[in-house]
Amino acid sequence: METYDLIMKIRAKTGLSQNDIRKSLEALQEIIHEEISAGRDVEIPNFGKYTVVSYAQTQTIEPVAVDTITEFNTNIVNEKLNLVDSIISKKTLNRIPKHIAHHFQVIPVEERDDVLVIAMADPEDAEAIEFLKKKINKNLEIRPCTQKELNYILKQYV
Repeated sequence: METYDLIMKIRAKTGLSQNDIRKSLEALQEIIHEEISAGRDVEIPNFGKYTVVSYAQTQTIEPVAVDTITEFNTNIVNEKLNLVDSIISKKTLNRIPKHIAHHFQVIPVEERDDVLVIAMADPEDAEAIEFLKKKINKNLEIRPCTQKELNYILKQYV
């Protein structure tokens, strides 16, 4: 229900003017805000209770460097791949599930021994890289690619 709808229903039941009802609602909101700001609860029977809730102060935890979290290496190679007209094998594509590839905008390009070569439109996306390192359990070689190339390879997922 919007404010206007509430005002019209009150008007129908009380015969008060829209302006008077609007002023009353604004005054009610202001009073509740003042009481809550002062740390006091407001309880209106059959309407609602507004309570101030205090939380204990949280402790700040220093972040751990990404390199200490994961044992797999990541190598970002600035040499661009030419993926237009490339066909990636199903086996390689399946190293990264379709929904993850779409979500993180990343595609597996080649697999060599303990390294998976992936292409990303944003090769500095730390969240995506950390997720992939954990999911794939391989060293990653990251190559930049264009969004057009990425979309072309993403269409190869069936």
